[in-house]
Amino acid sequence: MANNSTIEDFYKLVNQWLDQAAKSREKAALENKRSPMALYERLSADTLENAAGELRAVLETAQPGESMEQLIPRLQALYQHWQAKSDEARLASTKSSLDGARHVGTALGLEKIMDQFKPYVQDSDKSPSSG
Repeated sequence: MANNSTIEDFYKLVNQWLDQAAKSREKAALENKRSPMALYERLSADTLENAAGELRAVLETAQPGESMEQLIPRLQALYQHWQAKSDEARLASTKSSLDGARHVGTALGLEKIMDQFKPYVQDSDKSPSSG
């Protein structure tokens, strides 16, 4: 697999998601506690923090001297896990009016996460640009 991403690139992504989560929590704090925007921002923060934790856990399984070639399948499995959760949340949002916002927030949050993560695990000739 031709991918020039490094473990450090993935840790930067973890930190980026944690920063985004903190910003979402700040936005939520500025809103009325019961407002839909506050709920959305809190759910977005939860999703970002959970994804950052899951990615960090995968990265911490890397053994000294293990190549990215060896780590990529675990990262791709994580991406597939997020895809399944996103699909499940999207489907659930169409079935439940009470929890619809929660599921939509989860689906949208995971979609953003996957968009940022995908370039790191796809075949590429160069590292993805930071965004």
